[in-house]
Amino acid sequence: MPRFAALLIVLAILVVGAPVAAMLLDMAMGSWSASAVEHDGTVTKMVFDRNLPRPDWVSIPPGASIVQATRVVNVHQNRDVQSLSLSTRERMRDIREFYRNRLAHAGFAVTDLGTGPMNARTAAFIGVADILSATRAATADTISITIHTPEGLFVTTLVELRWATNKGKNEKRVPS
Repeated sequence: MPRFAALLIVLAILVVGAPVAAMLLDMAMGSWSASAVEHDGTVTKMVFDRNLPRPDWVSIPPGASIVQATRVVNVHQNRDVQSLSLSTRERMRDIREFYRNRLAHAGFAVTDLGTGPMNARTAAFIGVADILSATRAATADTISITIHTPEGLFVTTLVELRWATNKGKNEKRVPS
């Protein structure tokens, strides 16, 4: 049975791409959480749930699906980071423009980093097509968006968003 299950997973990845296969697996698993004790004795709490609330400036492009959402919090280390993985069939150009426009409208300065510090071969090997970084000076909120290369026979693209909000400001949250 394990061999058959592994073959089924590989087939799903080849046909629909890893983002959709991961989304289906994540939907089957459901939400879960974990805690970790850090080297300094503090506790980091992690929550994995596709329906985690997010700031209103963290938008989802039309037609995109949530693969996974994560929140990592350690109060004593002043760490509160969230991430959201999306699966979409949109072209990279359209994804990039969607986030540039939405974030600029929300008061962010958006920088297109291309593939960042990676050379073309490394980016292609890892599957990174483009990276956007944005900061809102008024609130010190930050977000990084990594757009991966399309994959699968049905051409799906993984988009990863990671953000941190300034706790001093009240931020409107939207459920997913």
